[in-house]
Amino acid sequence: MLNAVRNIGSFPKGVIFTLCAAIFWGSMAVAAQAVMANGVVNAGALVIVRLCSSGGLLLLWCCITARNEIVKIFTSWTNFRDVLFGAVFIYGGQFAFMLAIHYSNAGAAAIVLTTVPLWVALWEMIVNRSKPSPRMVICFLLAAVGVTLIVTKGEFDVSQFNLTGLTWAIICAVMTAGYSVQPRQLLKRVAVMPVMGSAMLFGGLMAVVASFFLPATFDFSRFDWMTAALLFHVVFFGTLMAFCLYMTALRLISPVIASILSLGEPVSAYLLSVLVMGLDVGLIEGIGVVMVLATVVLLAKTPRKSNEGENIAPRWKSQN
Repeated sequence: MLNAVRNIGSFPKGVIFTLCAAIFWGSMAVAAQAVMANGVVNAGALVIVRLCSSGGLLLLWCCITARNEIVKIFTSWTNFRDVLFGAVFIYGGQFAFMLAIHYSNAGAAAIVLTTVPLWVALWEMIVNRSKPSPRMVICFLLAAVGVTLIVTKGEFDVSQFNLTGLTWAIICAVMTAGYSVQPRQLLKRVAVMPVMGSAMLFGGLMAVVASFFLPATFDFSRFDWMTAALLFHVVFFGTLMAFCLYMTALRLISPVIASILSLGEPVSAYLLSVLVMGLDVGLIEGIGVVMVLATVVLLAKTPRKSNEGENIAPRWKSQN
């Protein structure tokens, strides 16, 4: 079994890792919404729990398995600076996502998150002076329209959108695009696990500092075993595993492809709600799911020009 996994090519492996991360993120959103709806934590407190716990556990593991890689971060100003920048994007993206759900709803937030590939593509177009390929544009349109149909059920009533929630969702999309692109050079110098552990822990510490201005609340009187299980899922699978898989995928496929595949997050959240909460699946939602799956099939095809993914832009070159 392990040999079969090792024999998988870089591009298919990157696709699989990204899809797994998206599923974990989708299930995390459902768990996080349940915890916040019960009044156990607010957005600020949940971000602190997620990032500090995940980052601390990951760094602890790296101290045992990759101590030399941790040293690279704290003995090089360039590496340390890049980790701090990544922490800003991670903290900002997570806090904005929680507030988007709080002020609006998961569906509206998911719709806006479909713009992440646009922000990533815009960044690459500016940096590399290139344009996305026609296939990439088609994939984005399929995914964006599919996710929109899933979360809206075809009912486009603008009055249902909360402006505050929409604003936070846009901020989340921009921050998500940021940590899809920003650490790419850093990951060529330092291993993924130490980078993510440090960035998440620093992001959590930023959330702690921010809590002095934006209070983070935790109601222990409502804490029970179900809450503990949900928080464990949020921390371990929905944060630790998801981020590690996604950042590893960025070393195997382009950030644009990874960001489009990550649209599986709202799809998985929707399907999980159907399975767990018994929501009805209508024709419109079904069409949306088919469109998103079609995107996955198109992207999963063996690329013609590169073993790392479709050559939509020149590869990032070392700045050293």
